[in-house]
Amino acid sequence: MILTLIDGRTNSQVCDVDVPEGLSADGFLKQWMLEWAPEEARQADIYLLEGKESGGNWFPIPSGMLLADSGLQEGAFLRVKNIYSTVPVSVPEESSLPLFRERDV
Repeated sequence: MILTLIDGRTNSQVCDVDVPEGLSADGFLKQWMLEWAPEEARQADIYLLEGKESGGNWFPIPSGMLLADSGLQEGAFLRVKNIYSTVPVSVPEESSLPLFRERDV
């Protein structure tokens, strides 16, 4: 199956990729790290693989799923996105506030 790899930052086409039938999302990300990722991207290994049919919306492809089982068809698009947090440490759930709170009237 031939899929088009899209740059996750610029949304521009990078290249067409011939995806072997038994390749998983994890396998694709490992291969991407070796062949296409910039040097600084190789330092972090927290990436999300997303797929999209022409005219459709982007959807995440779970790490263990085979790309052939993801619902993508010949000519669809793939992109790799960096997953990062803006919070340097995890925040306990009890410290969050609800978006809408009842007001005392």
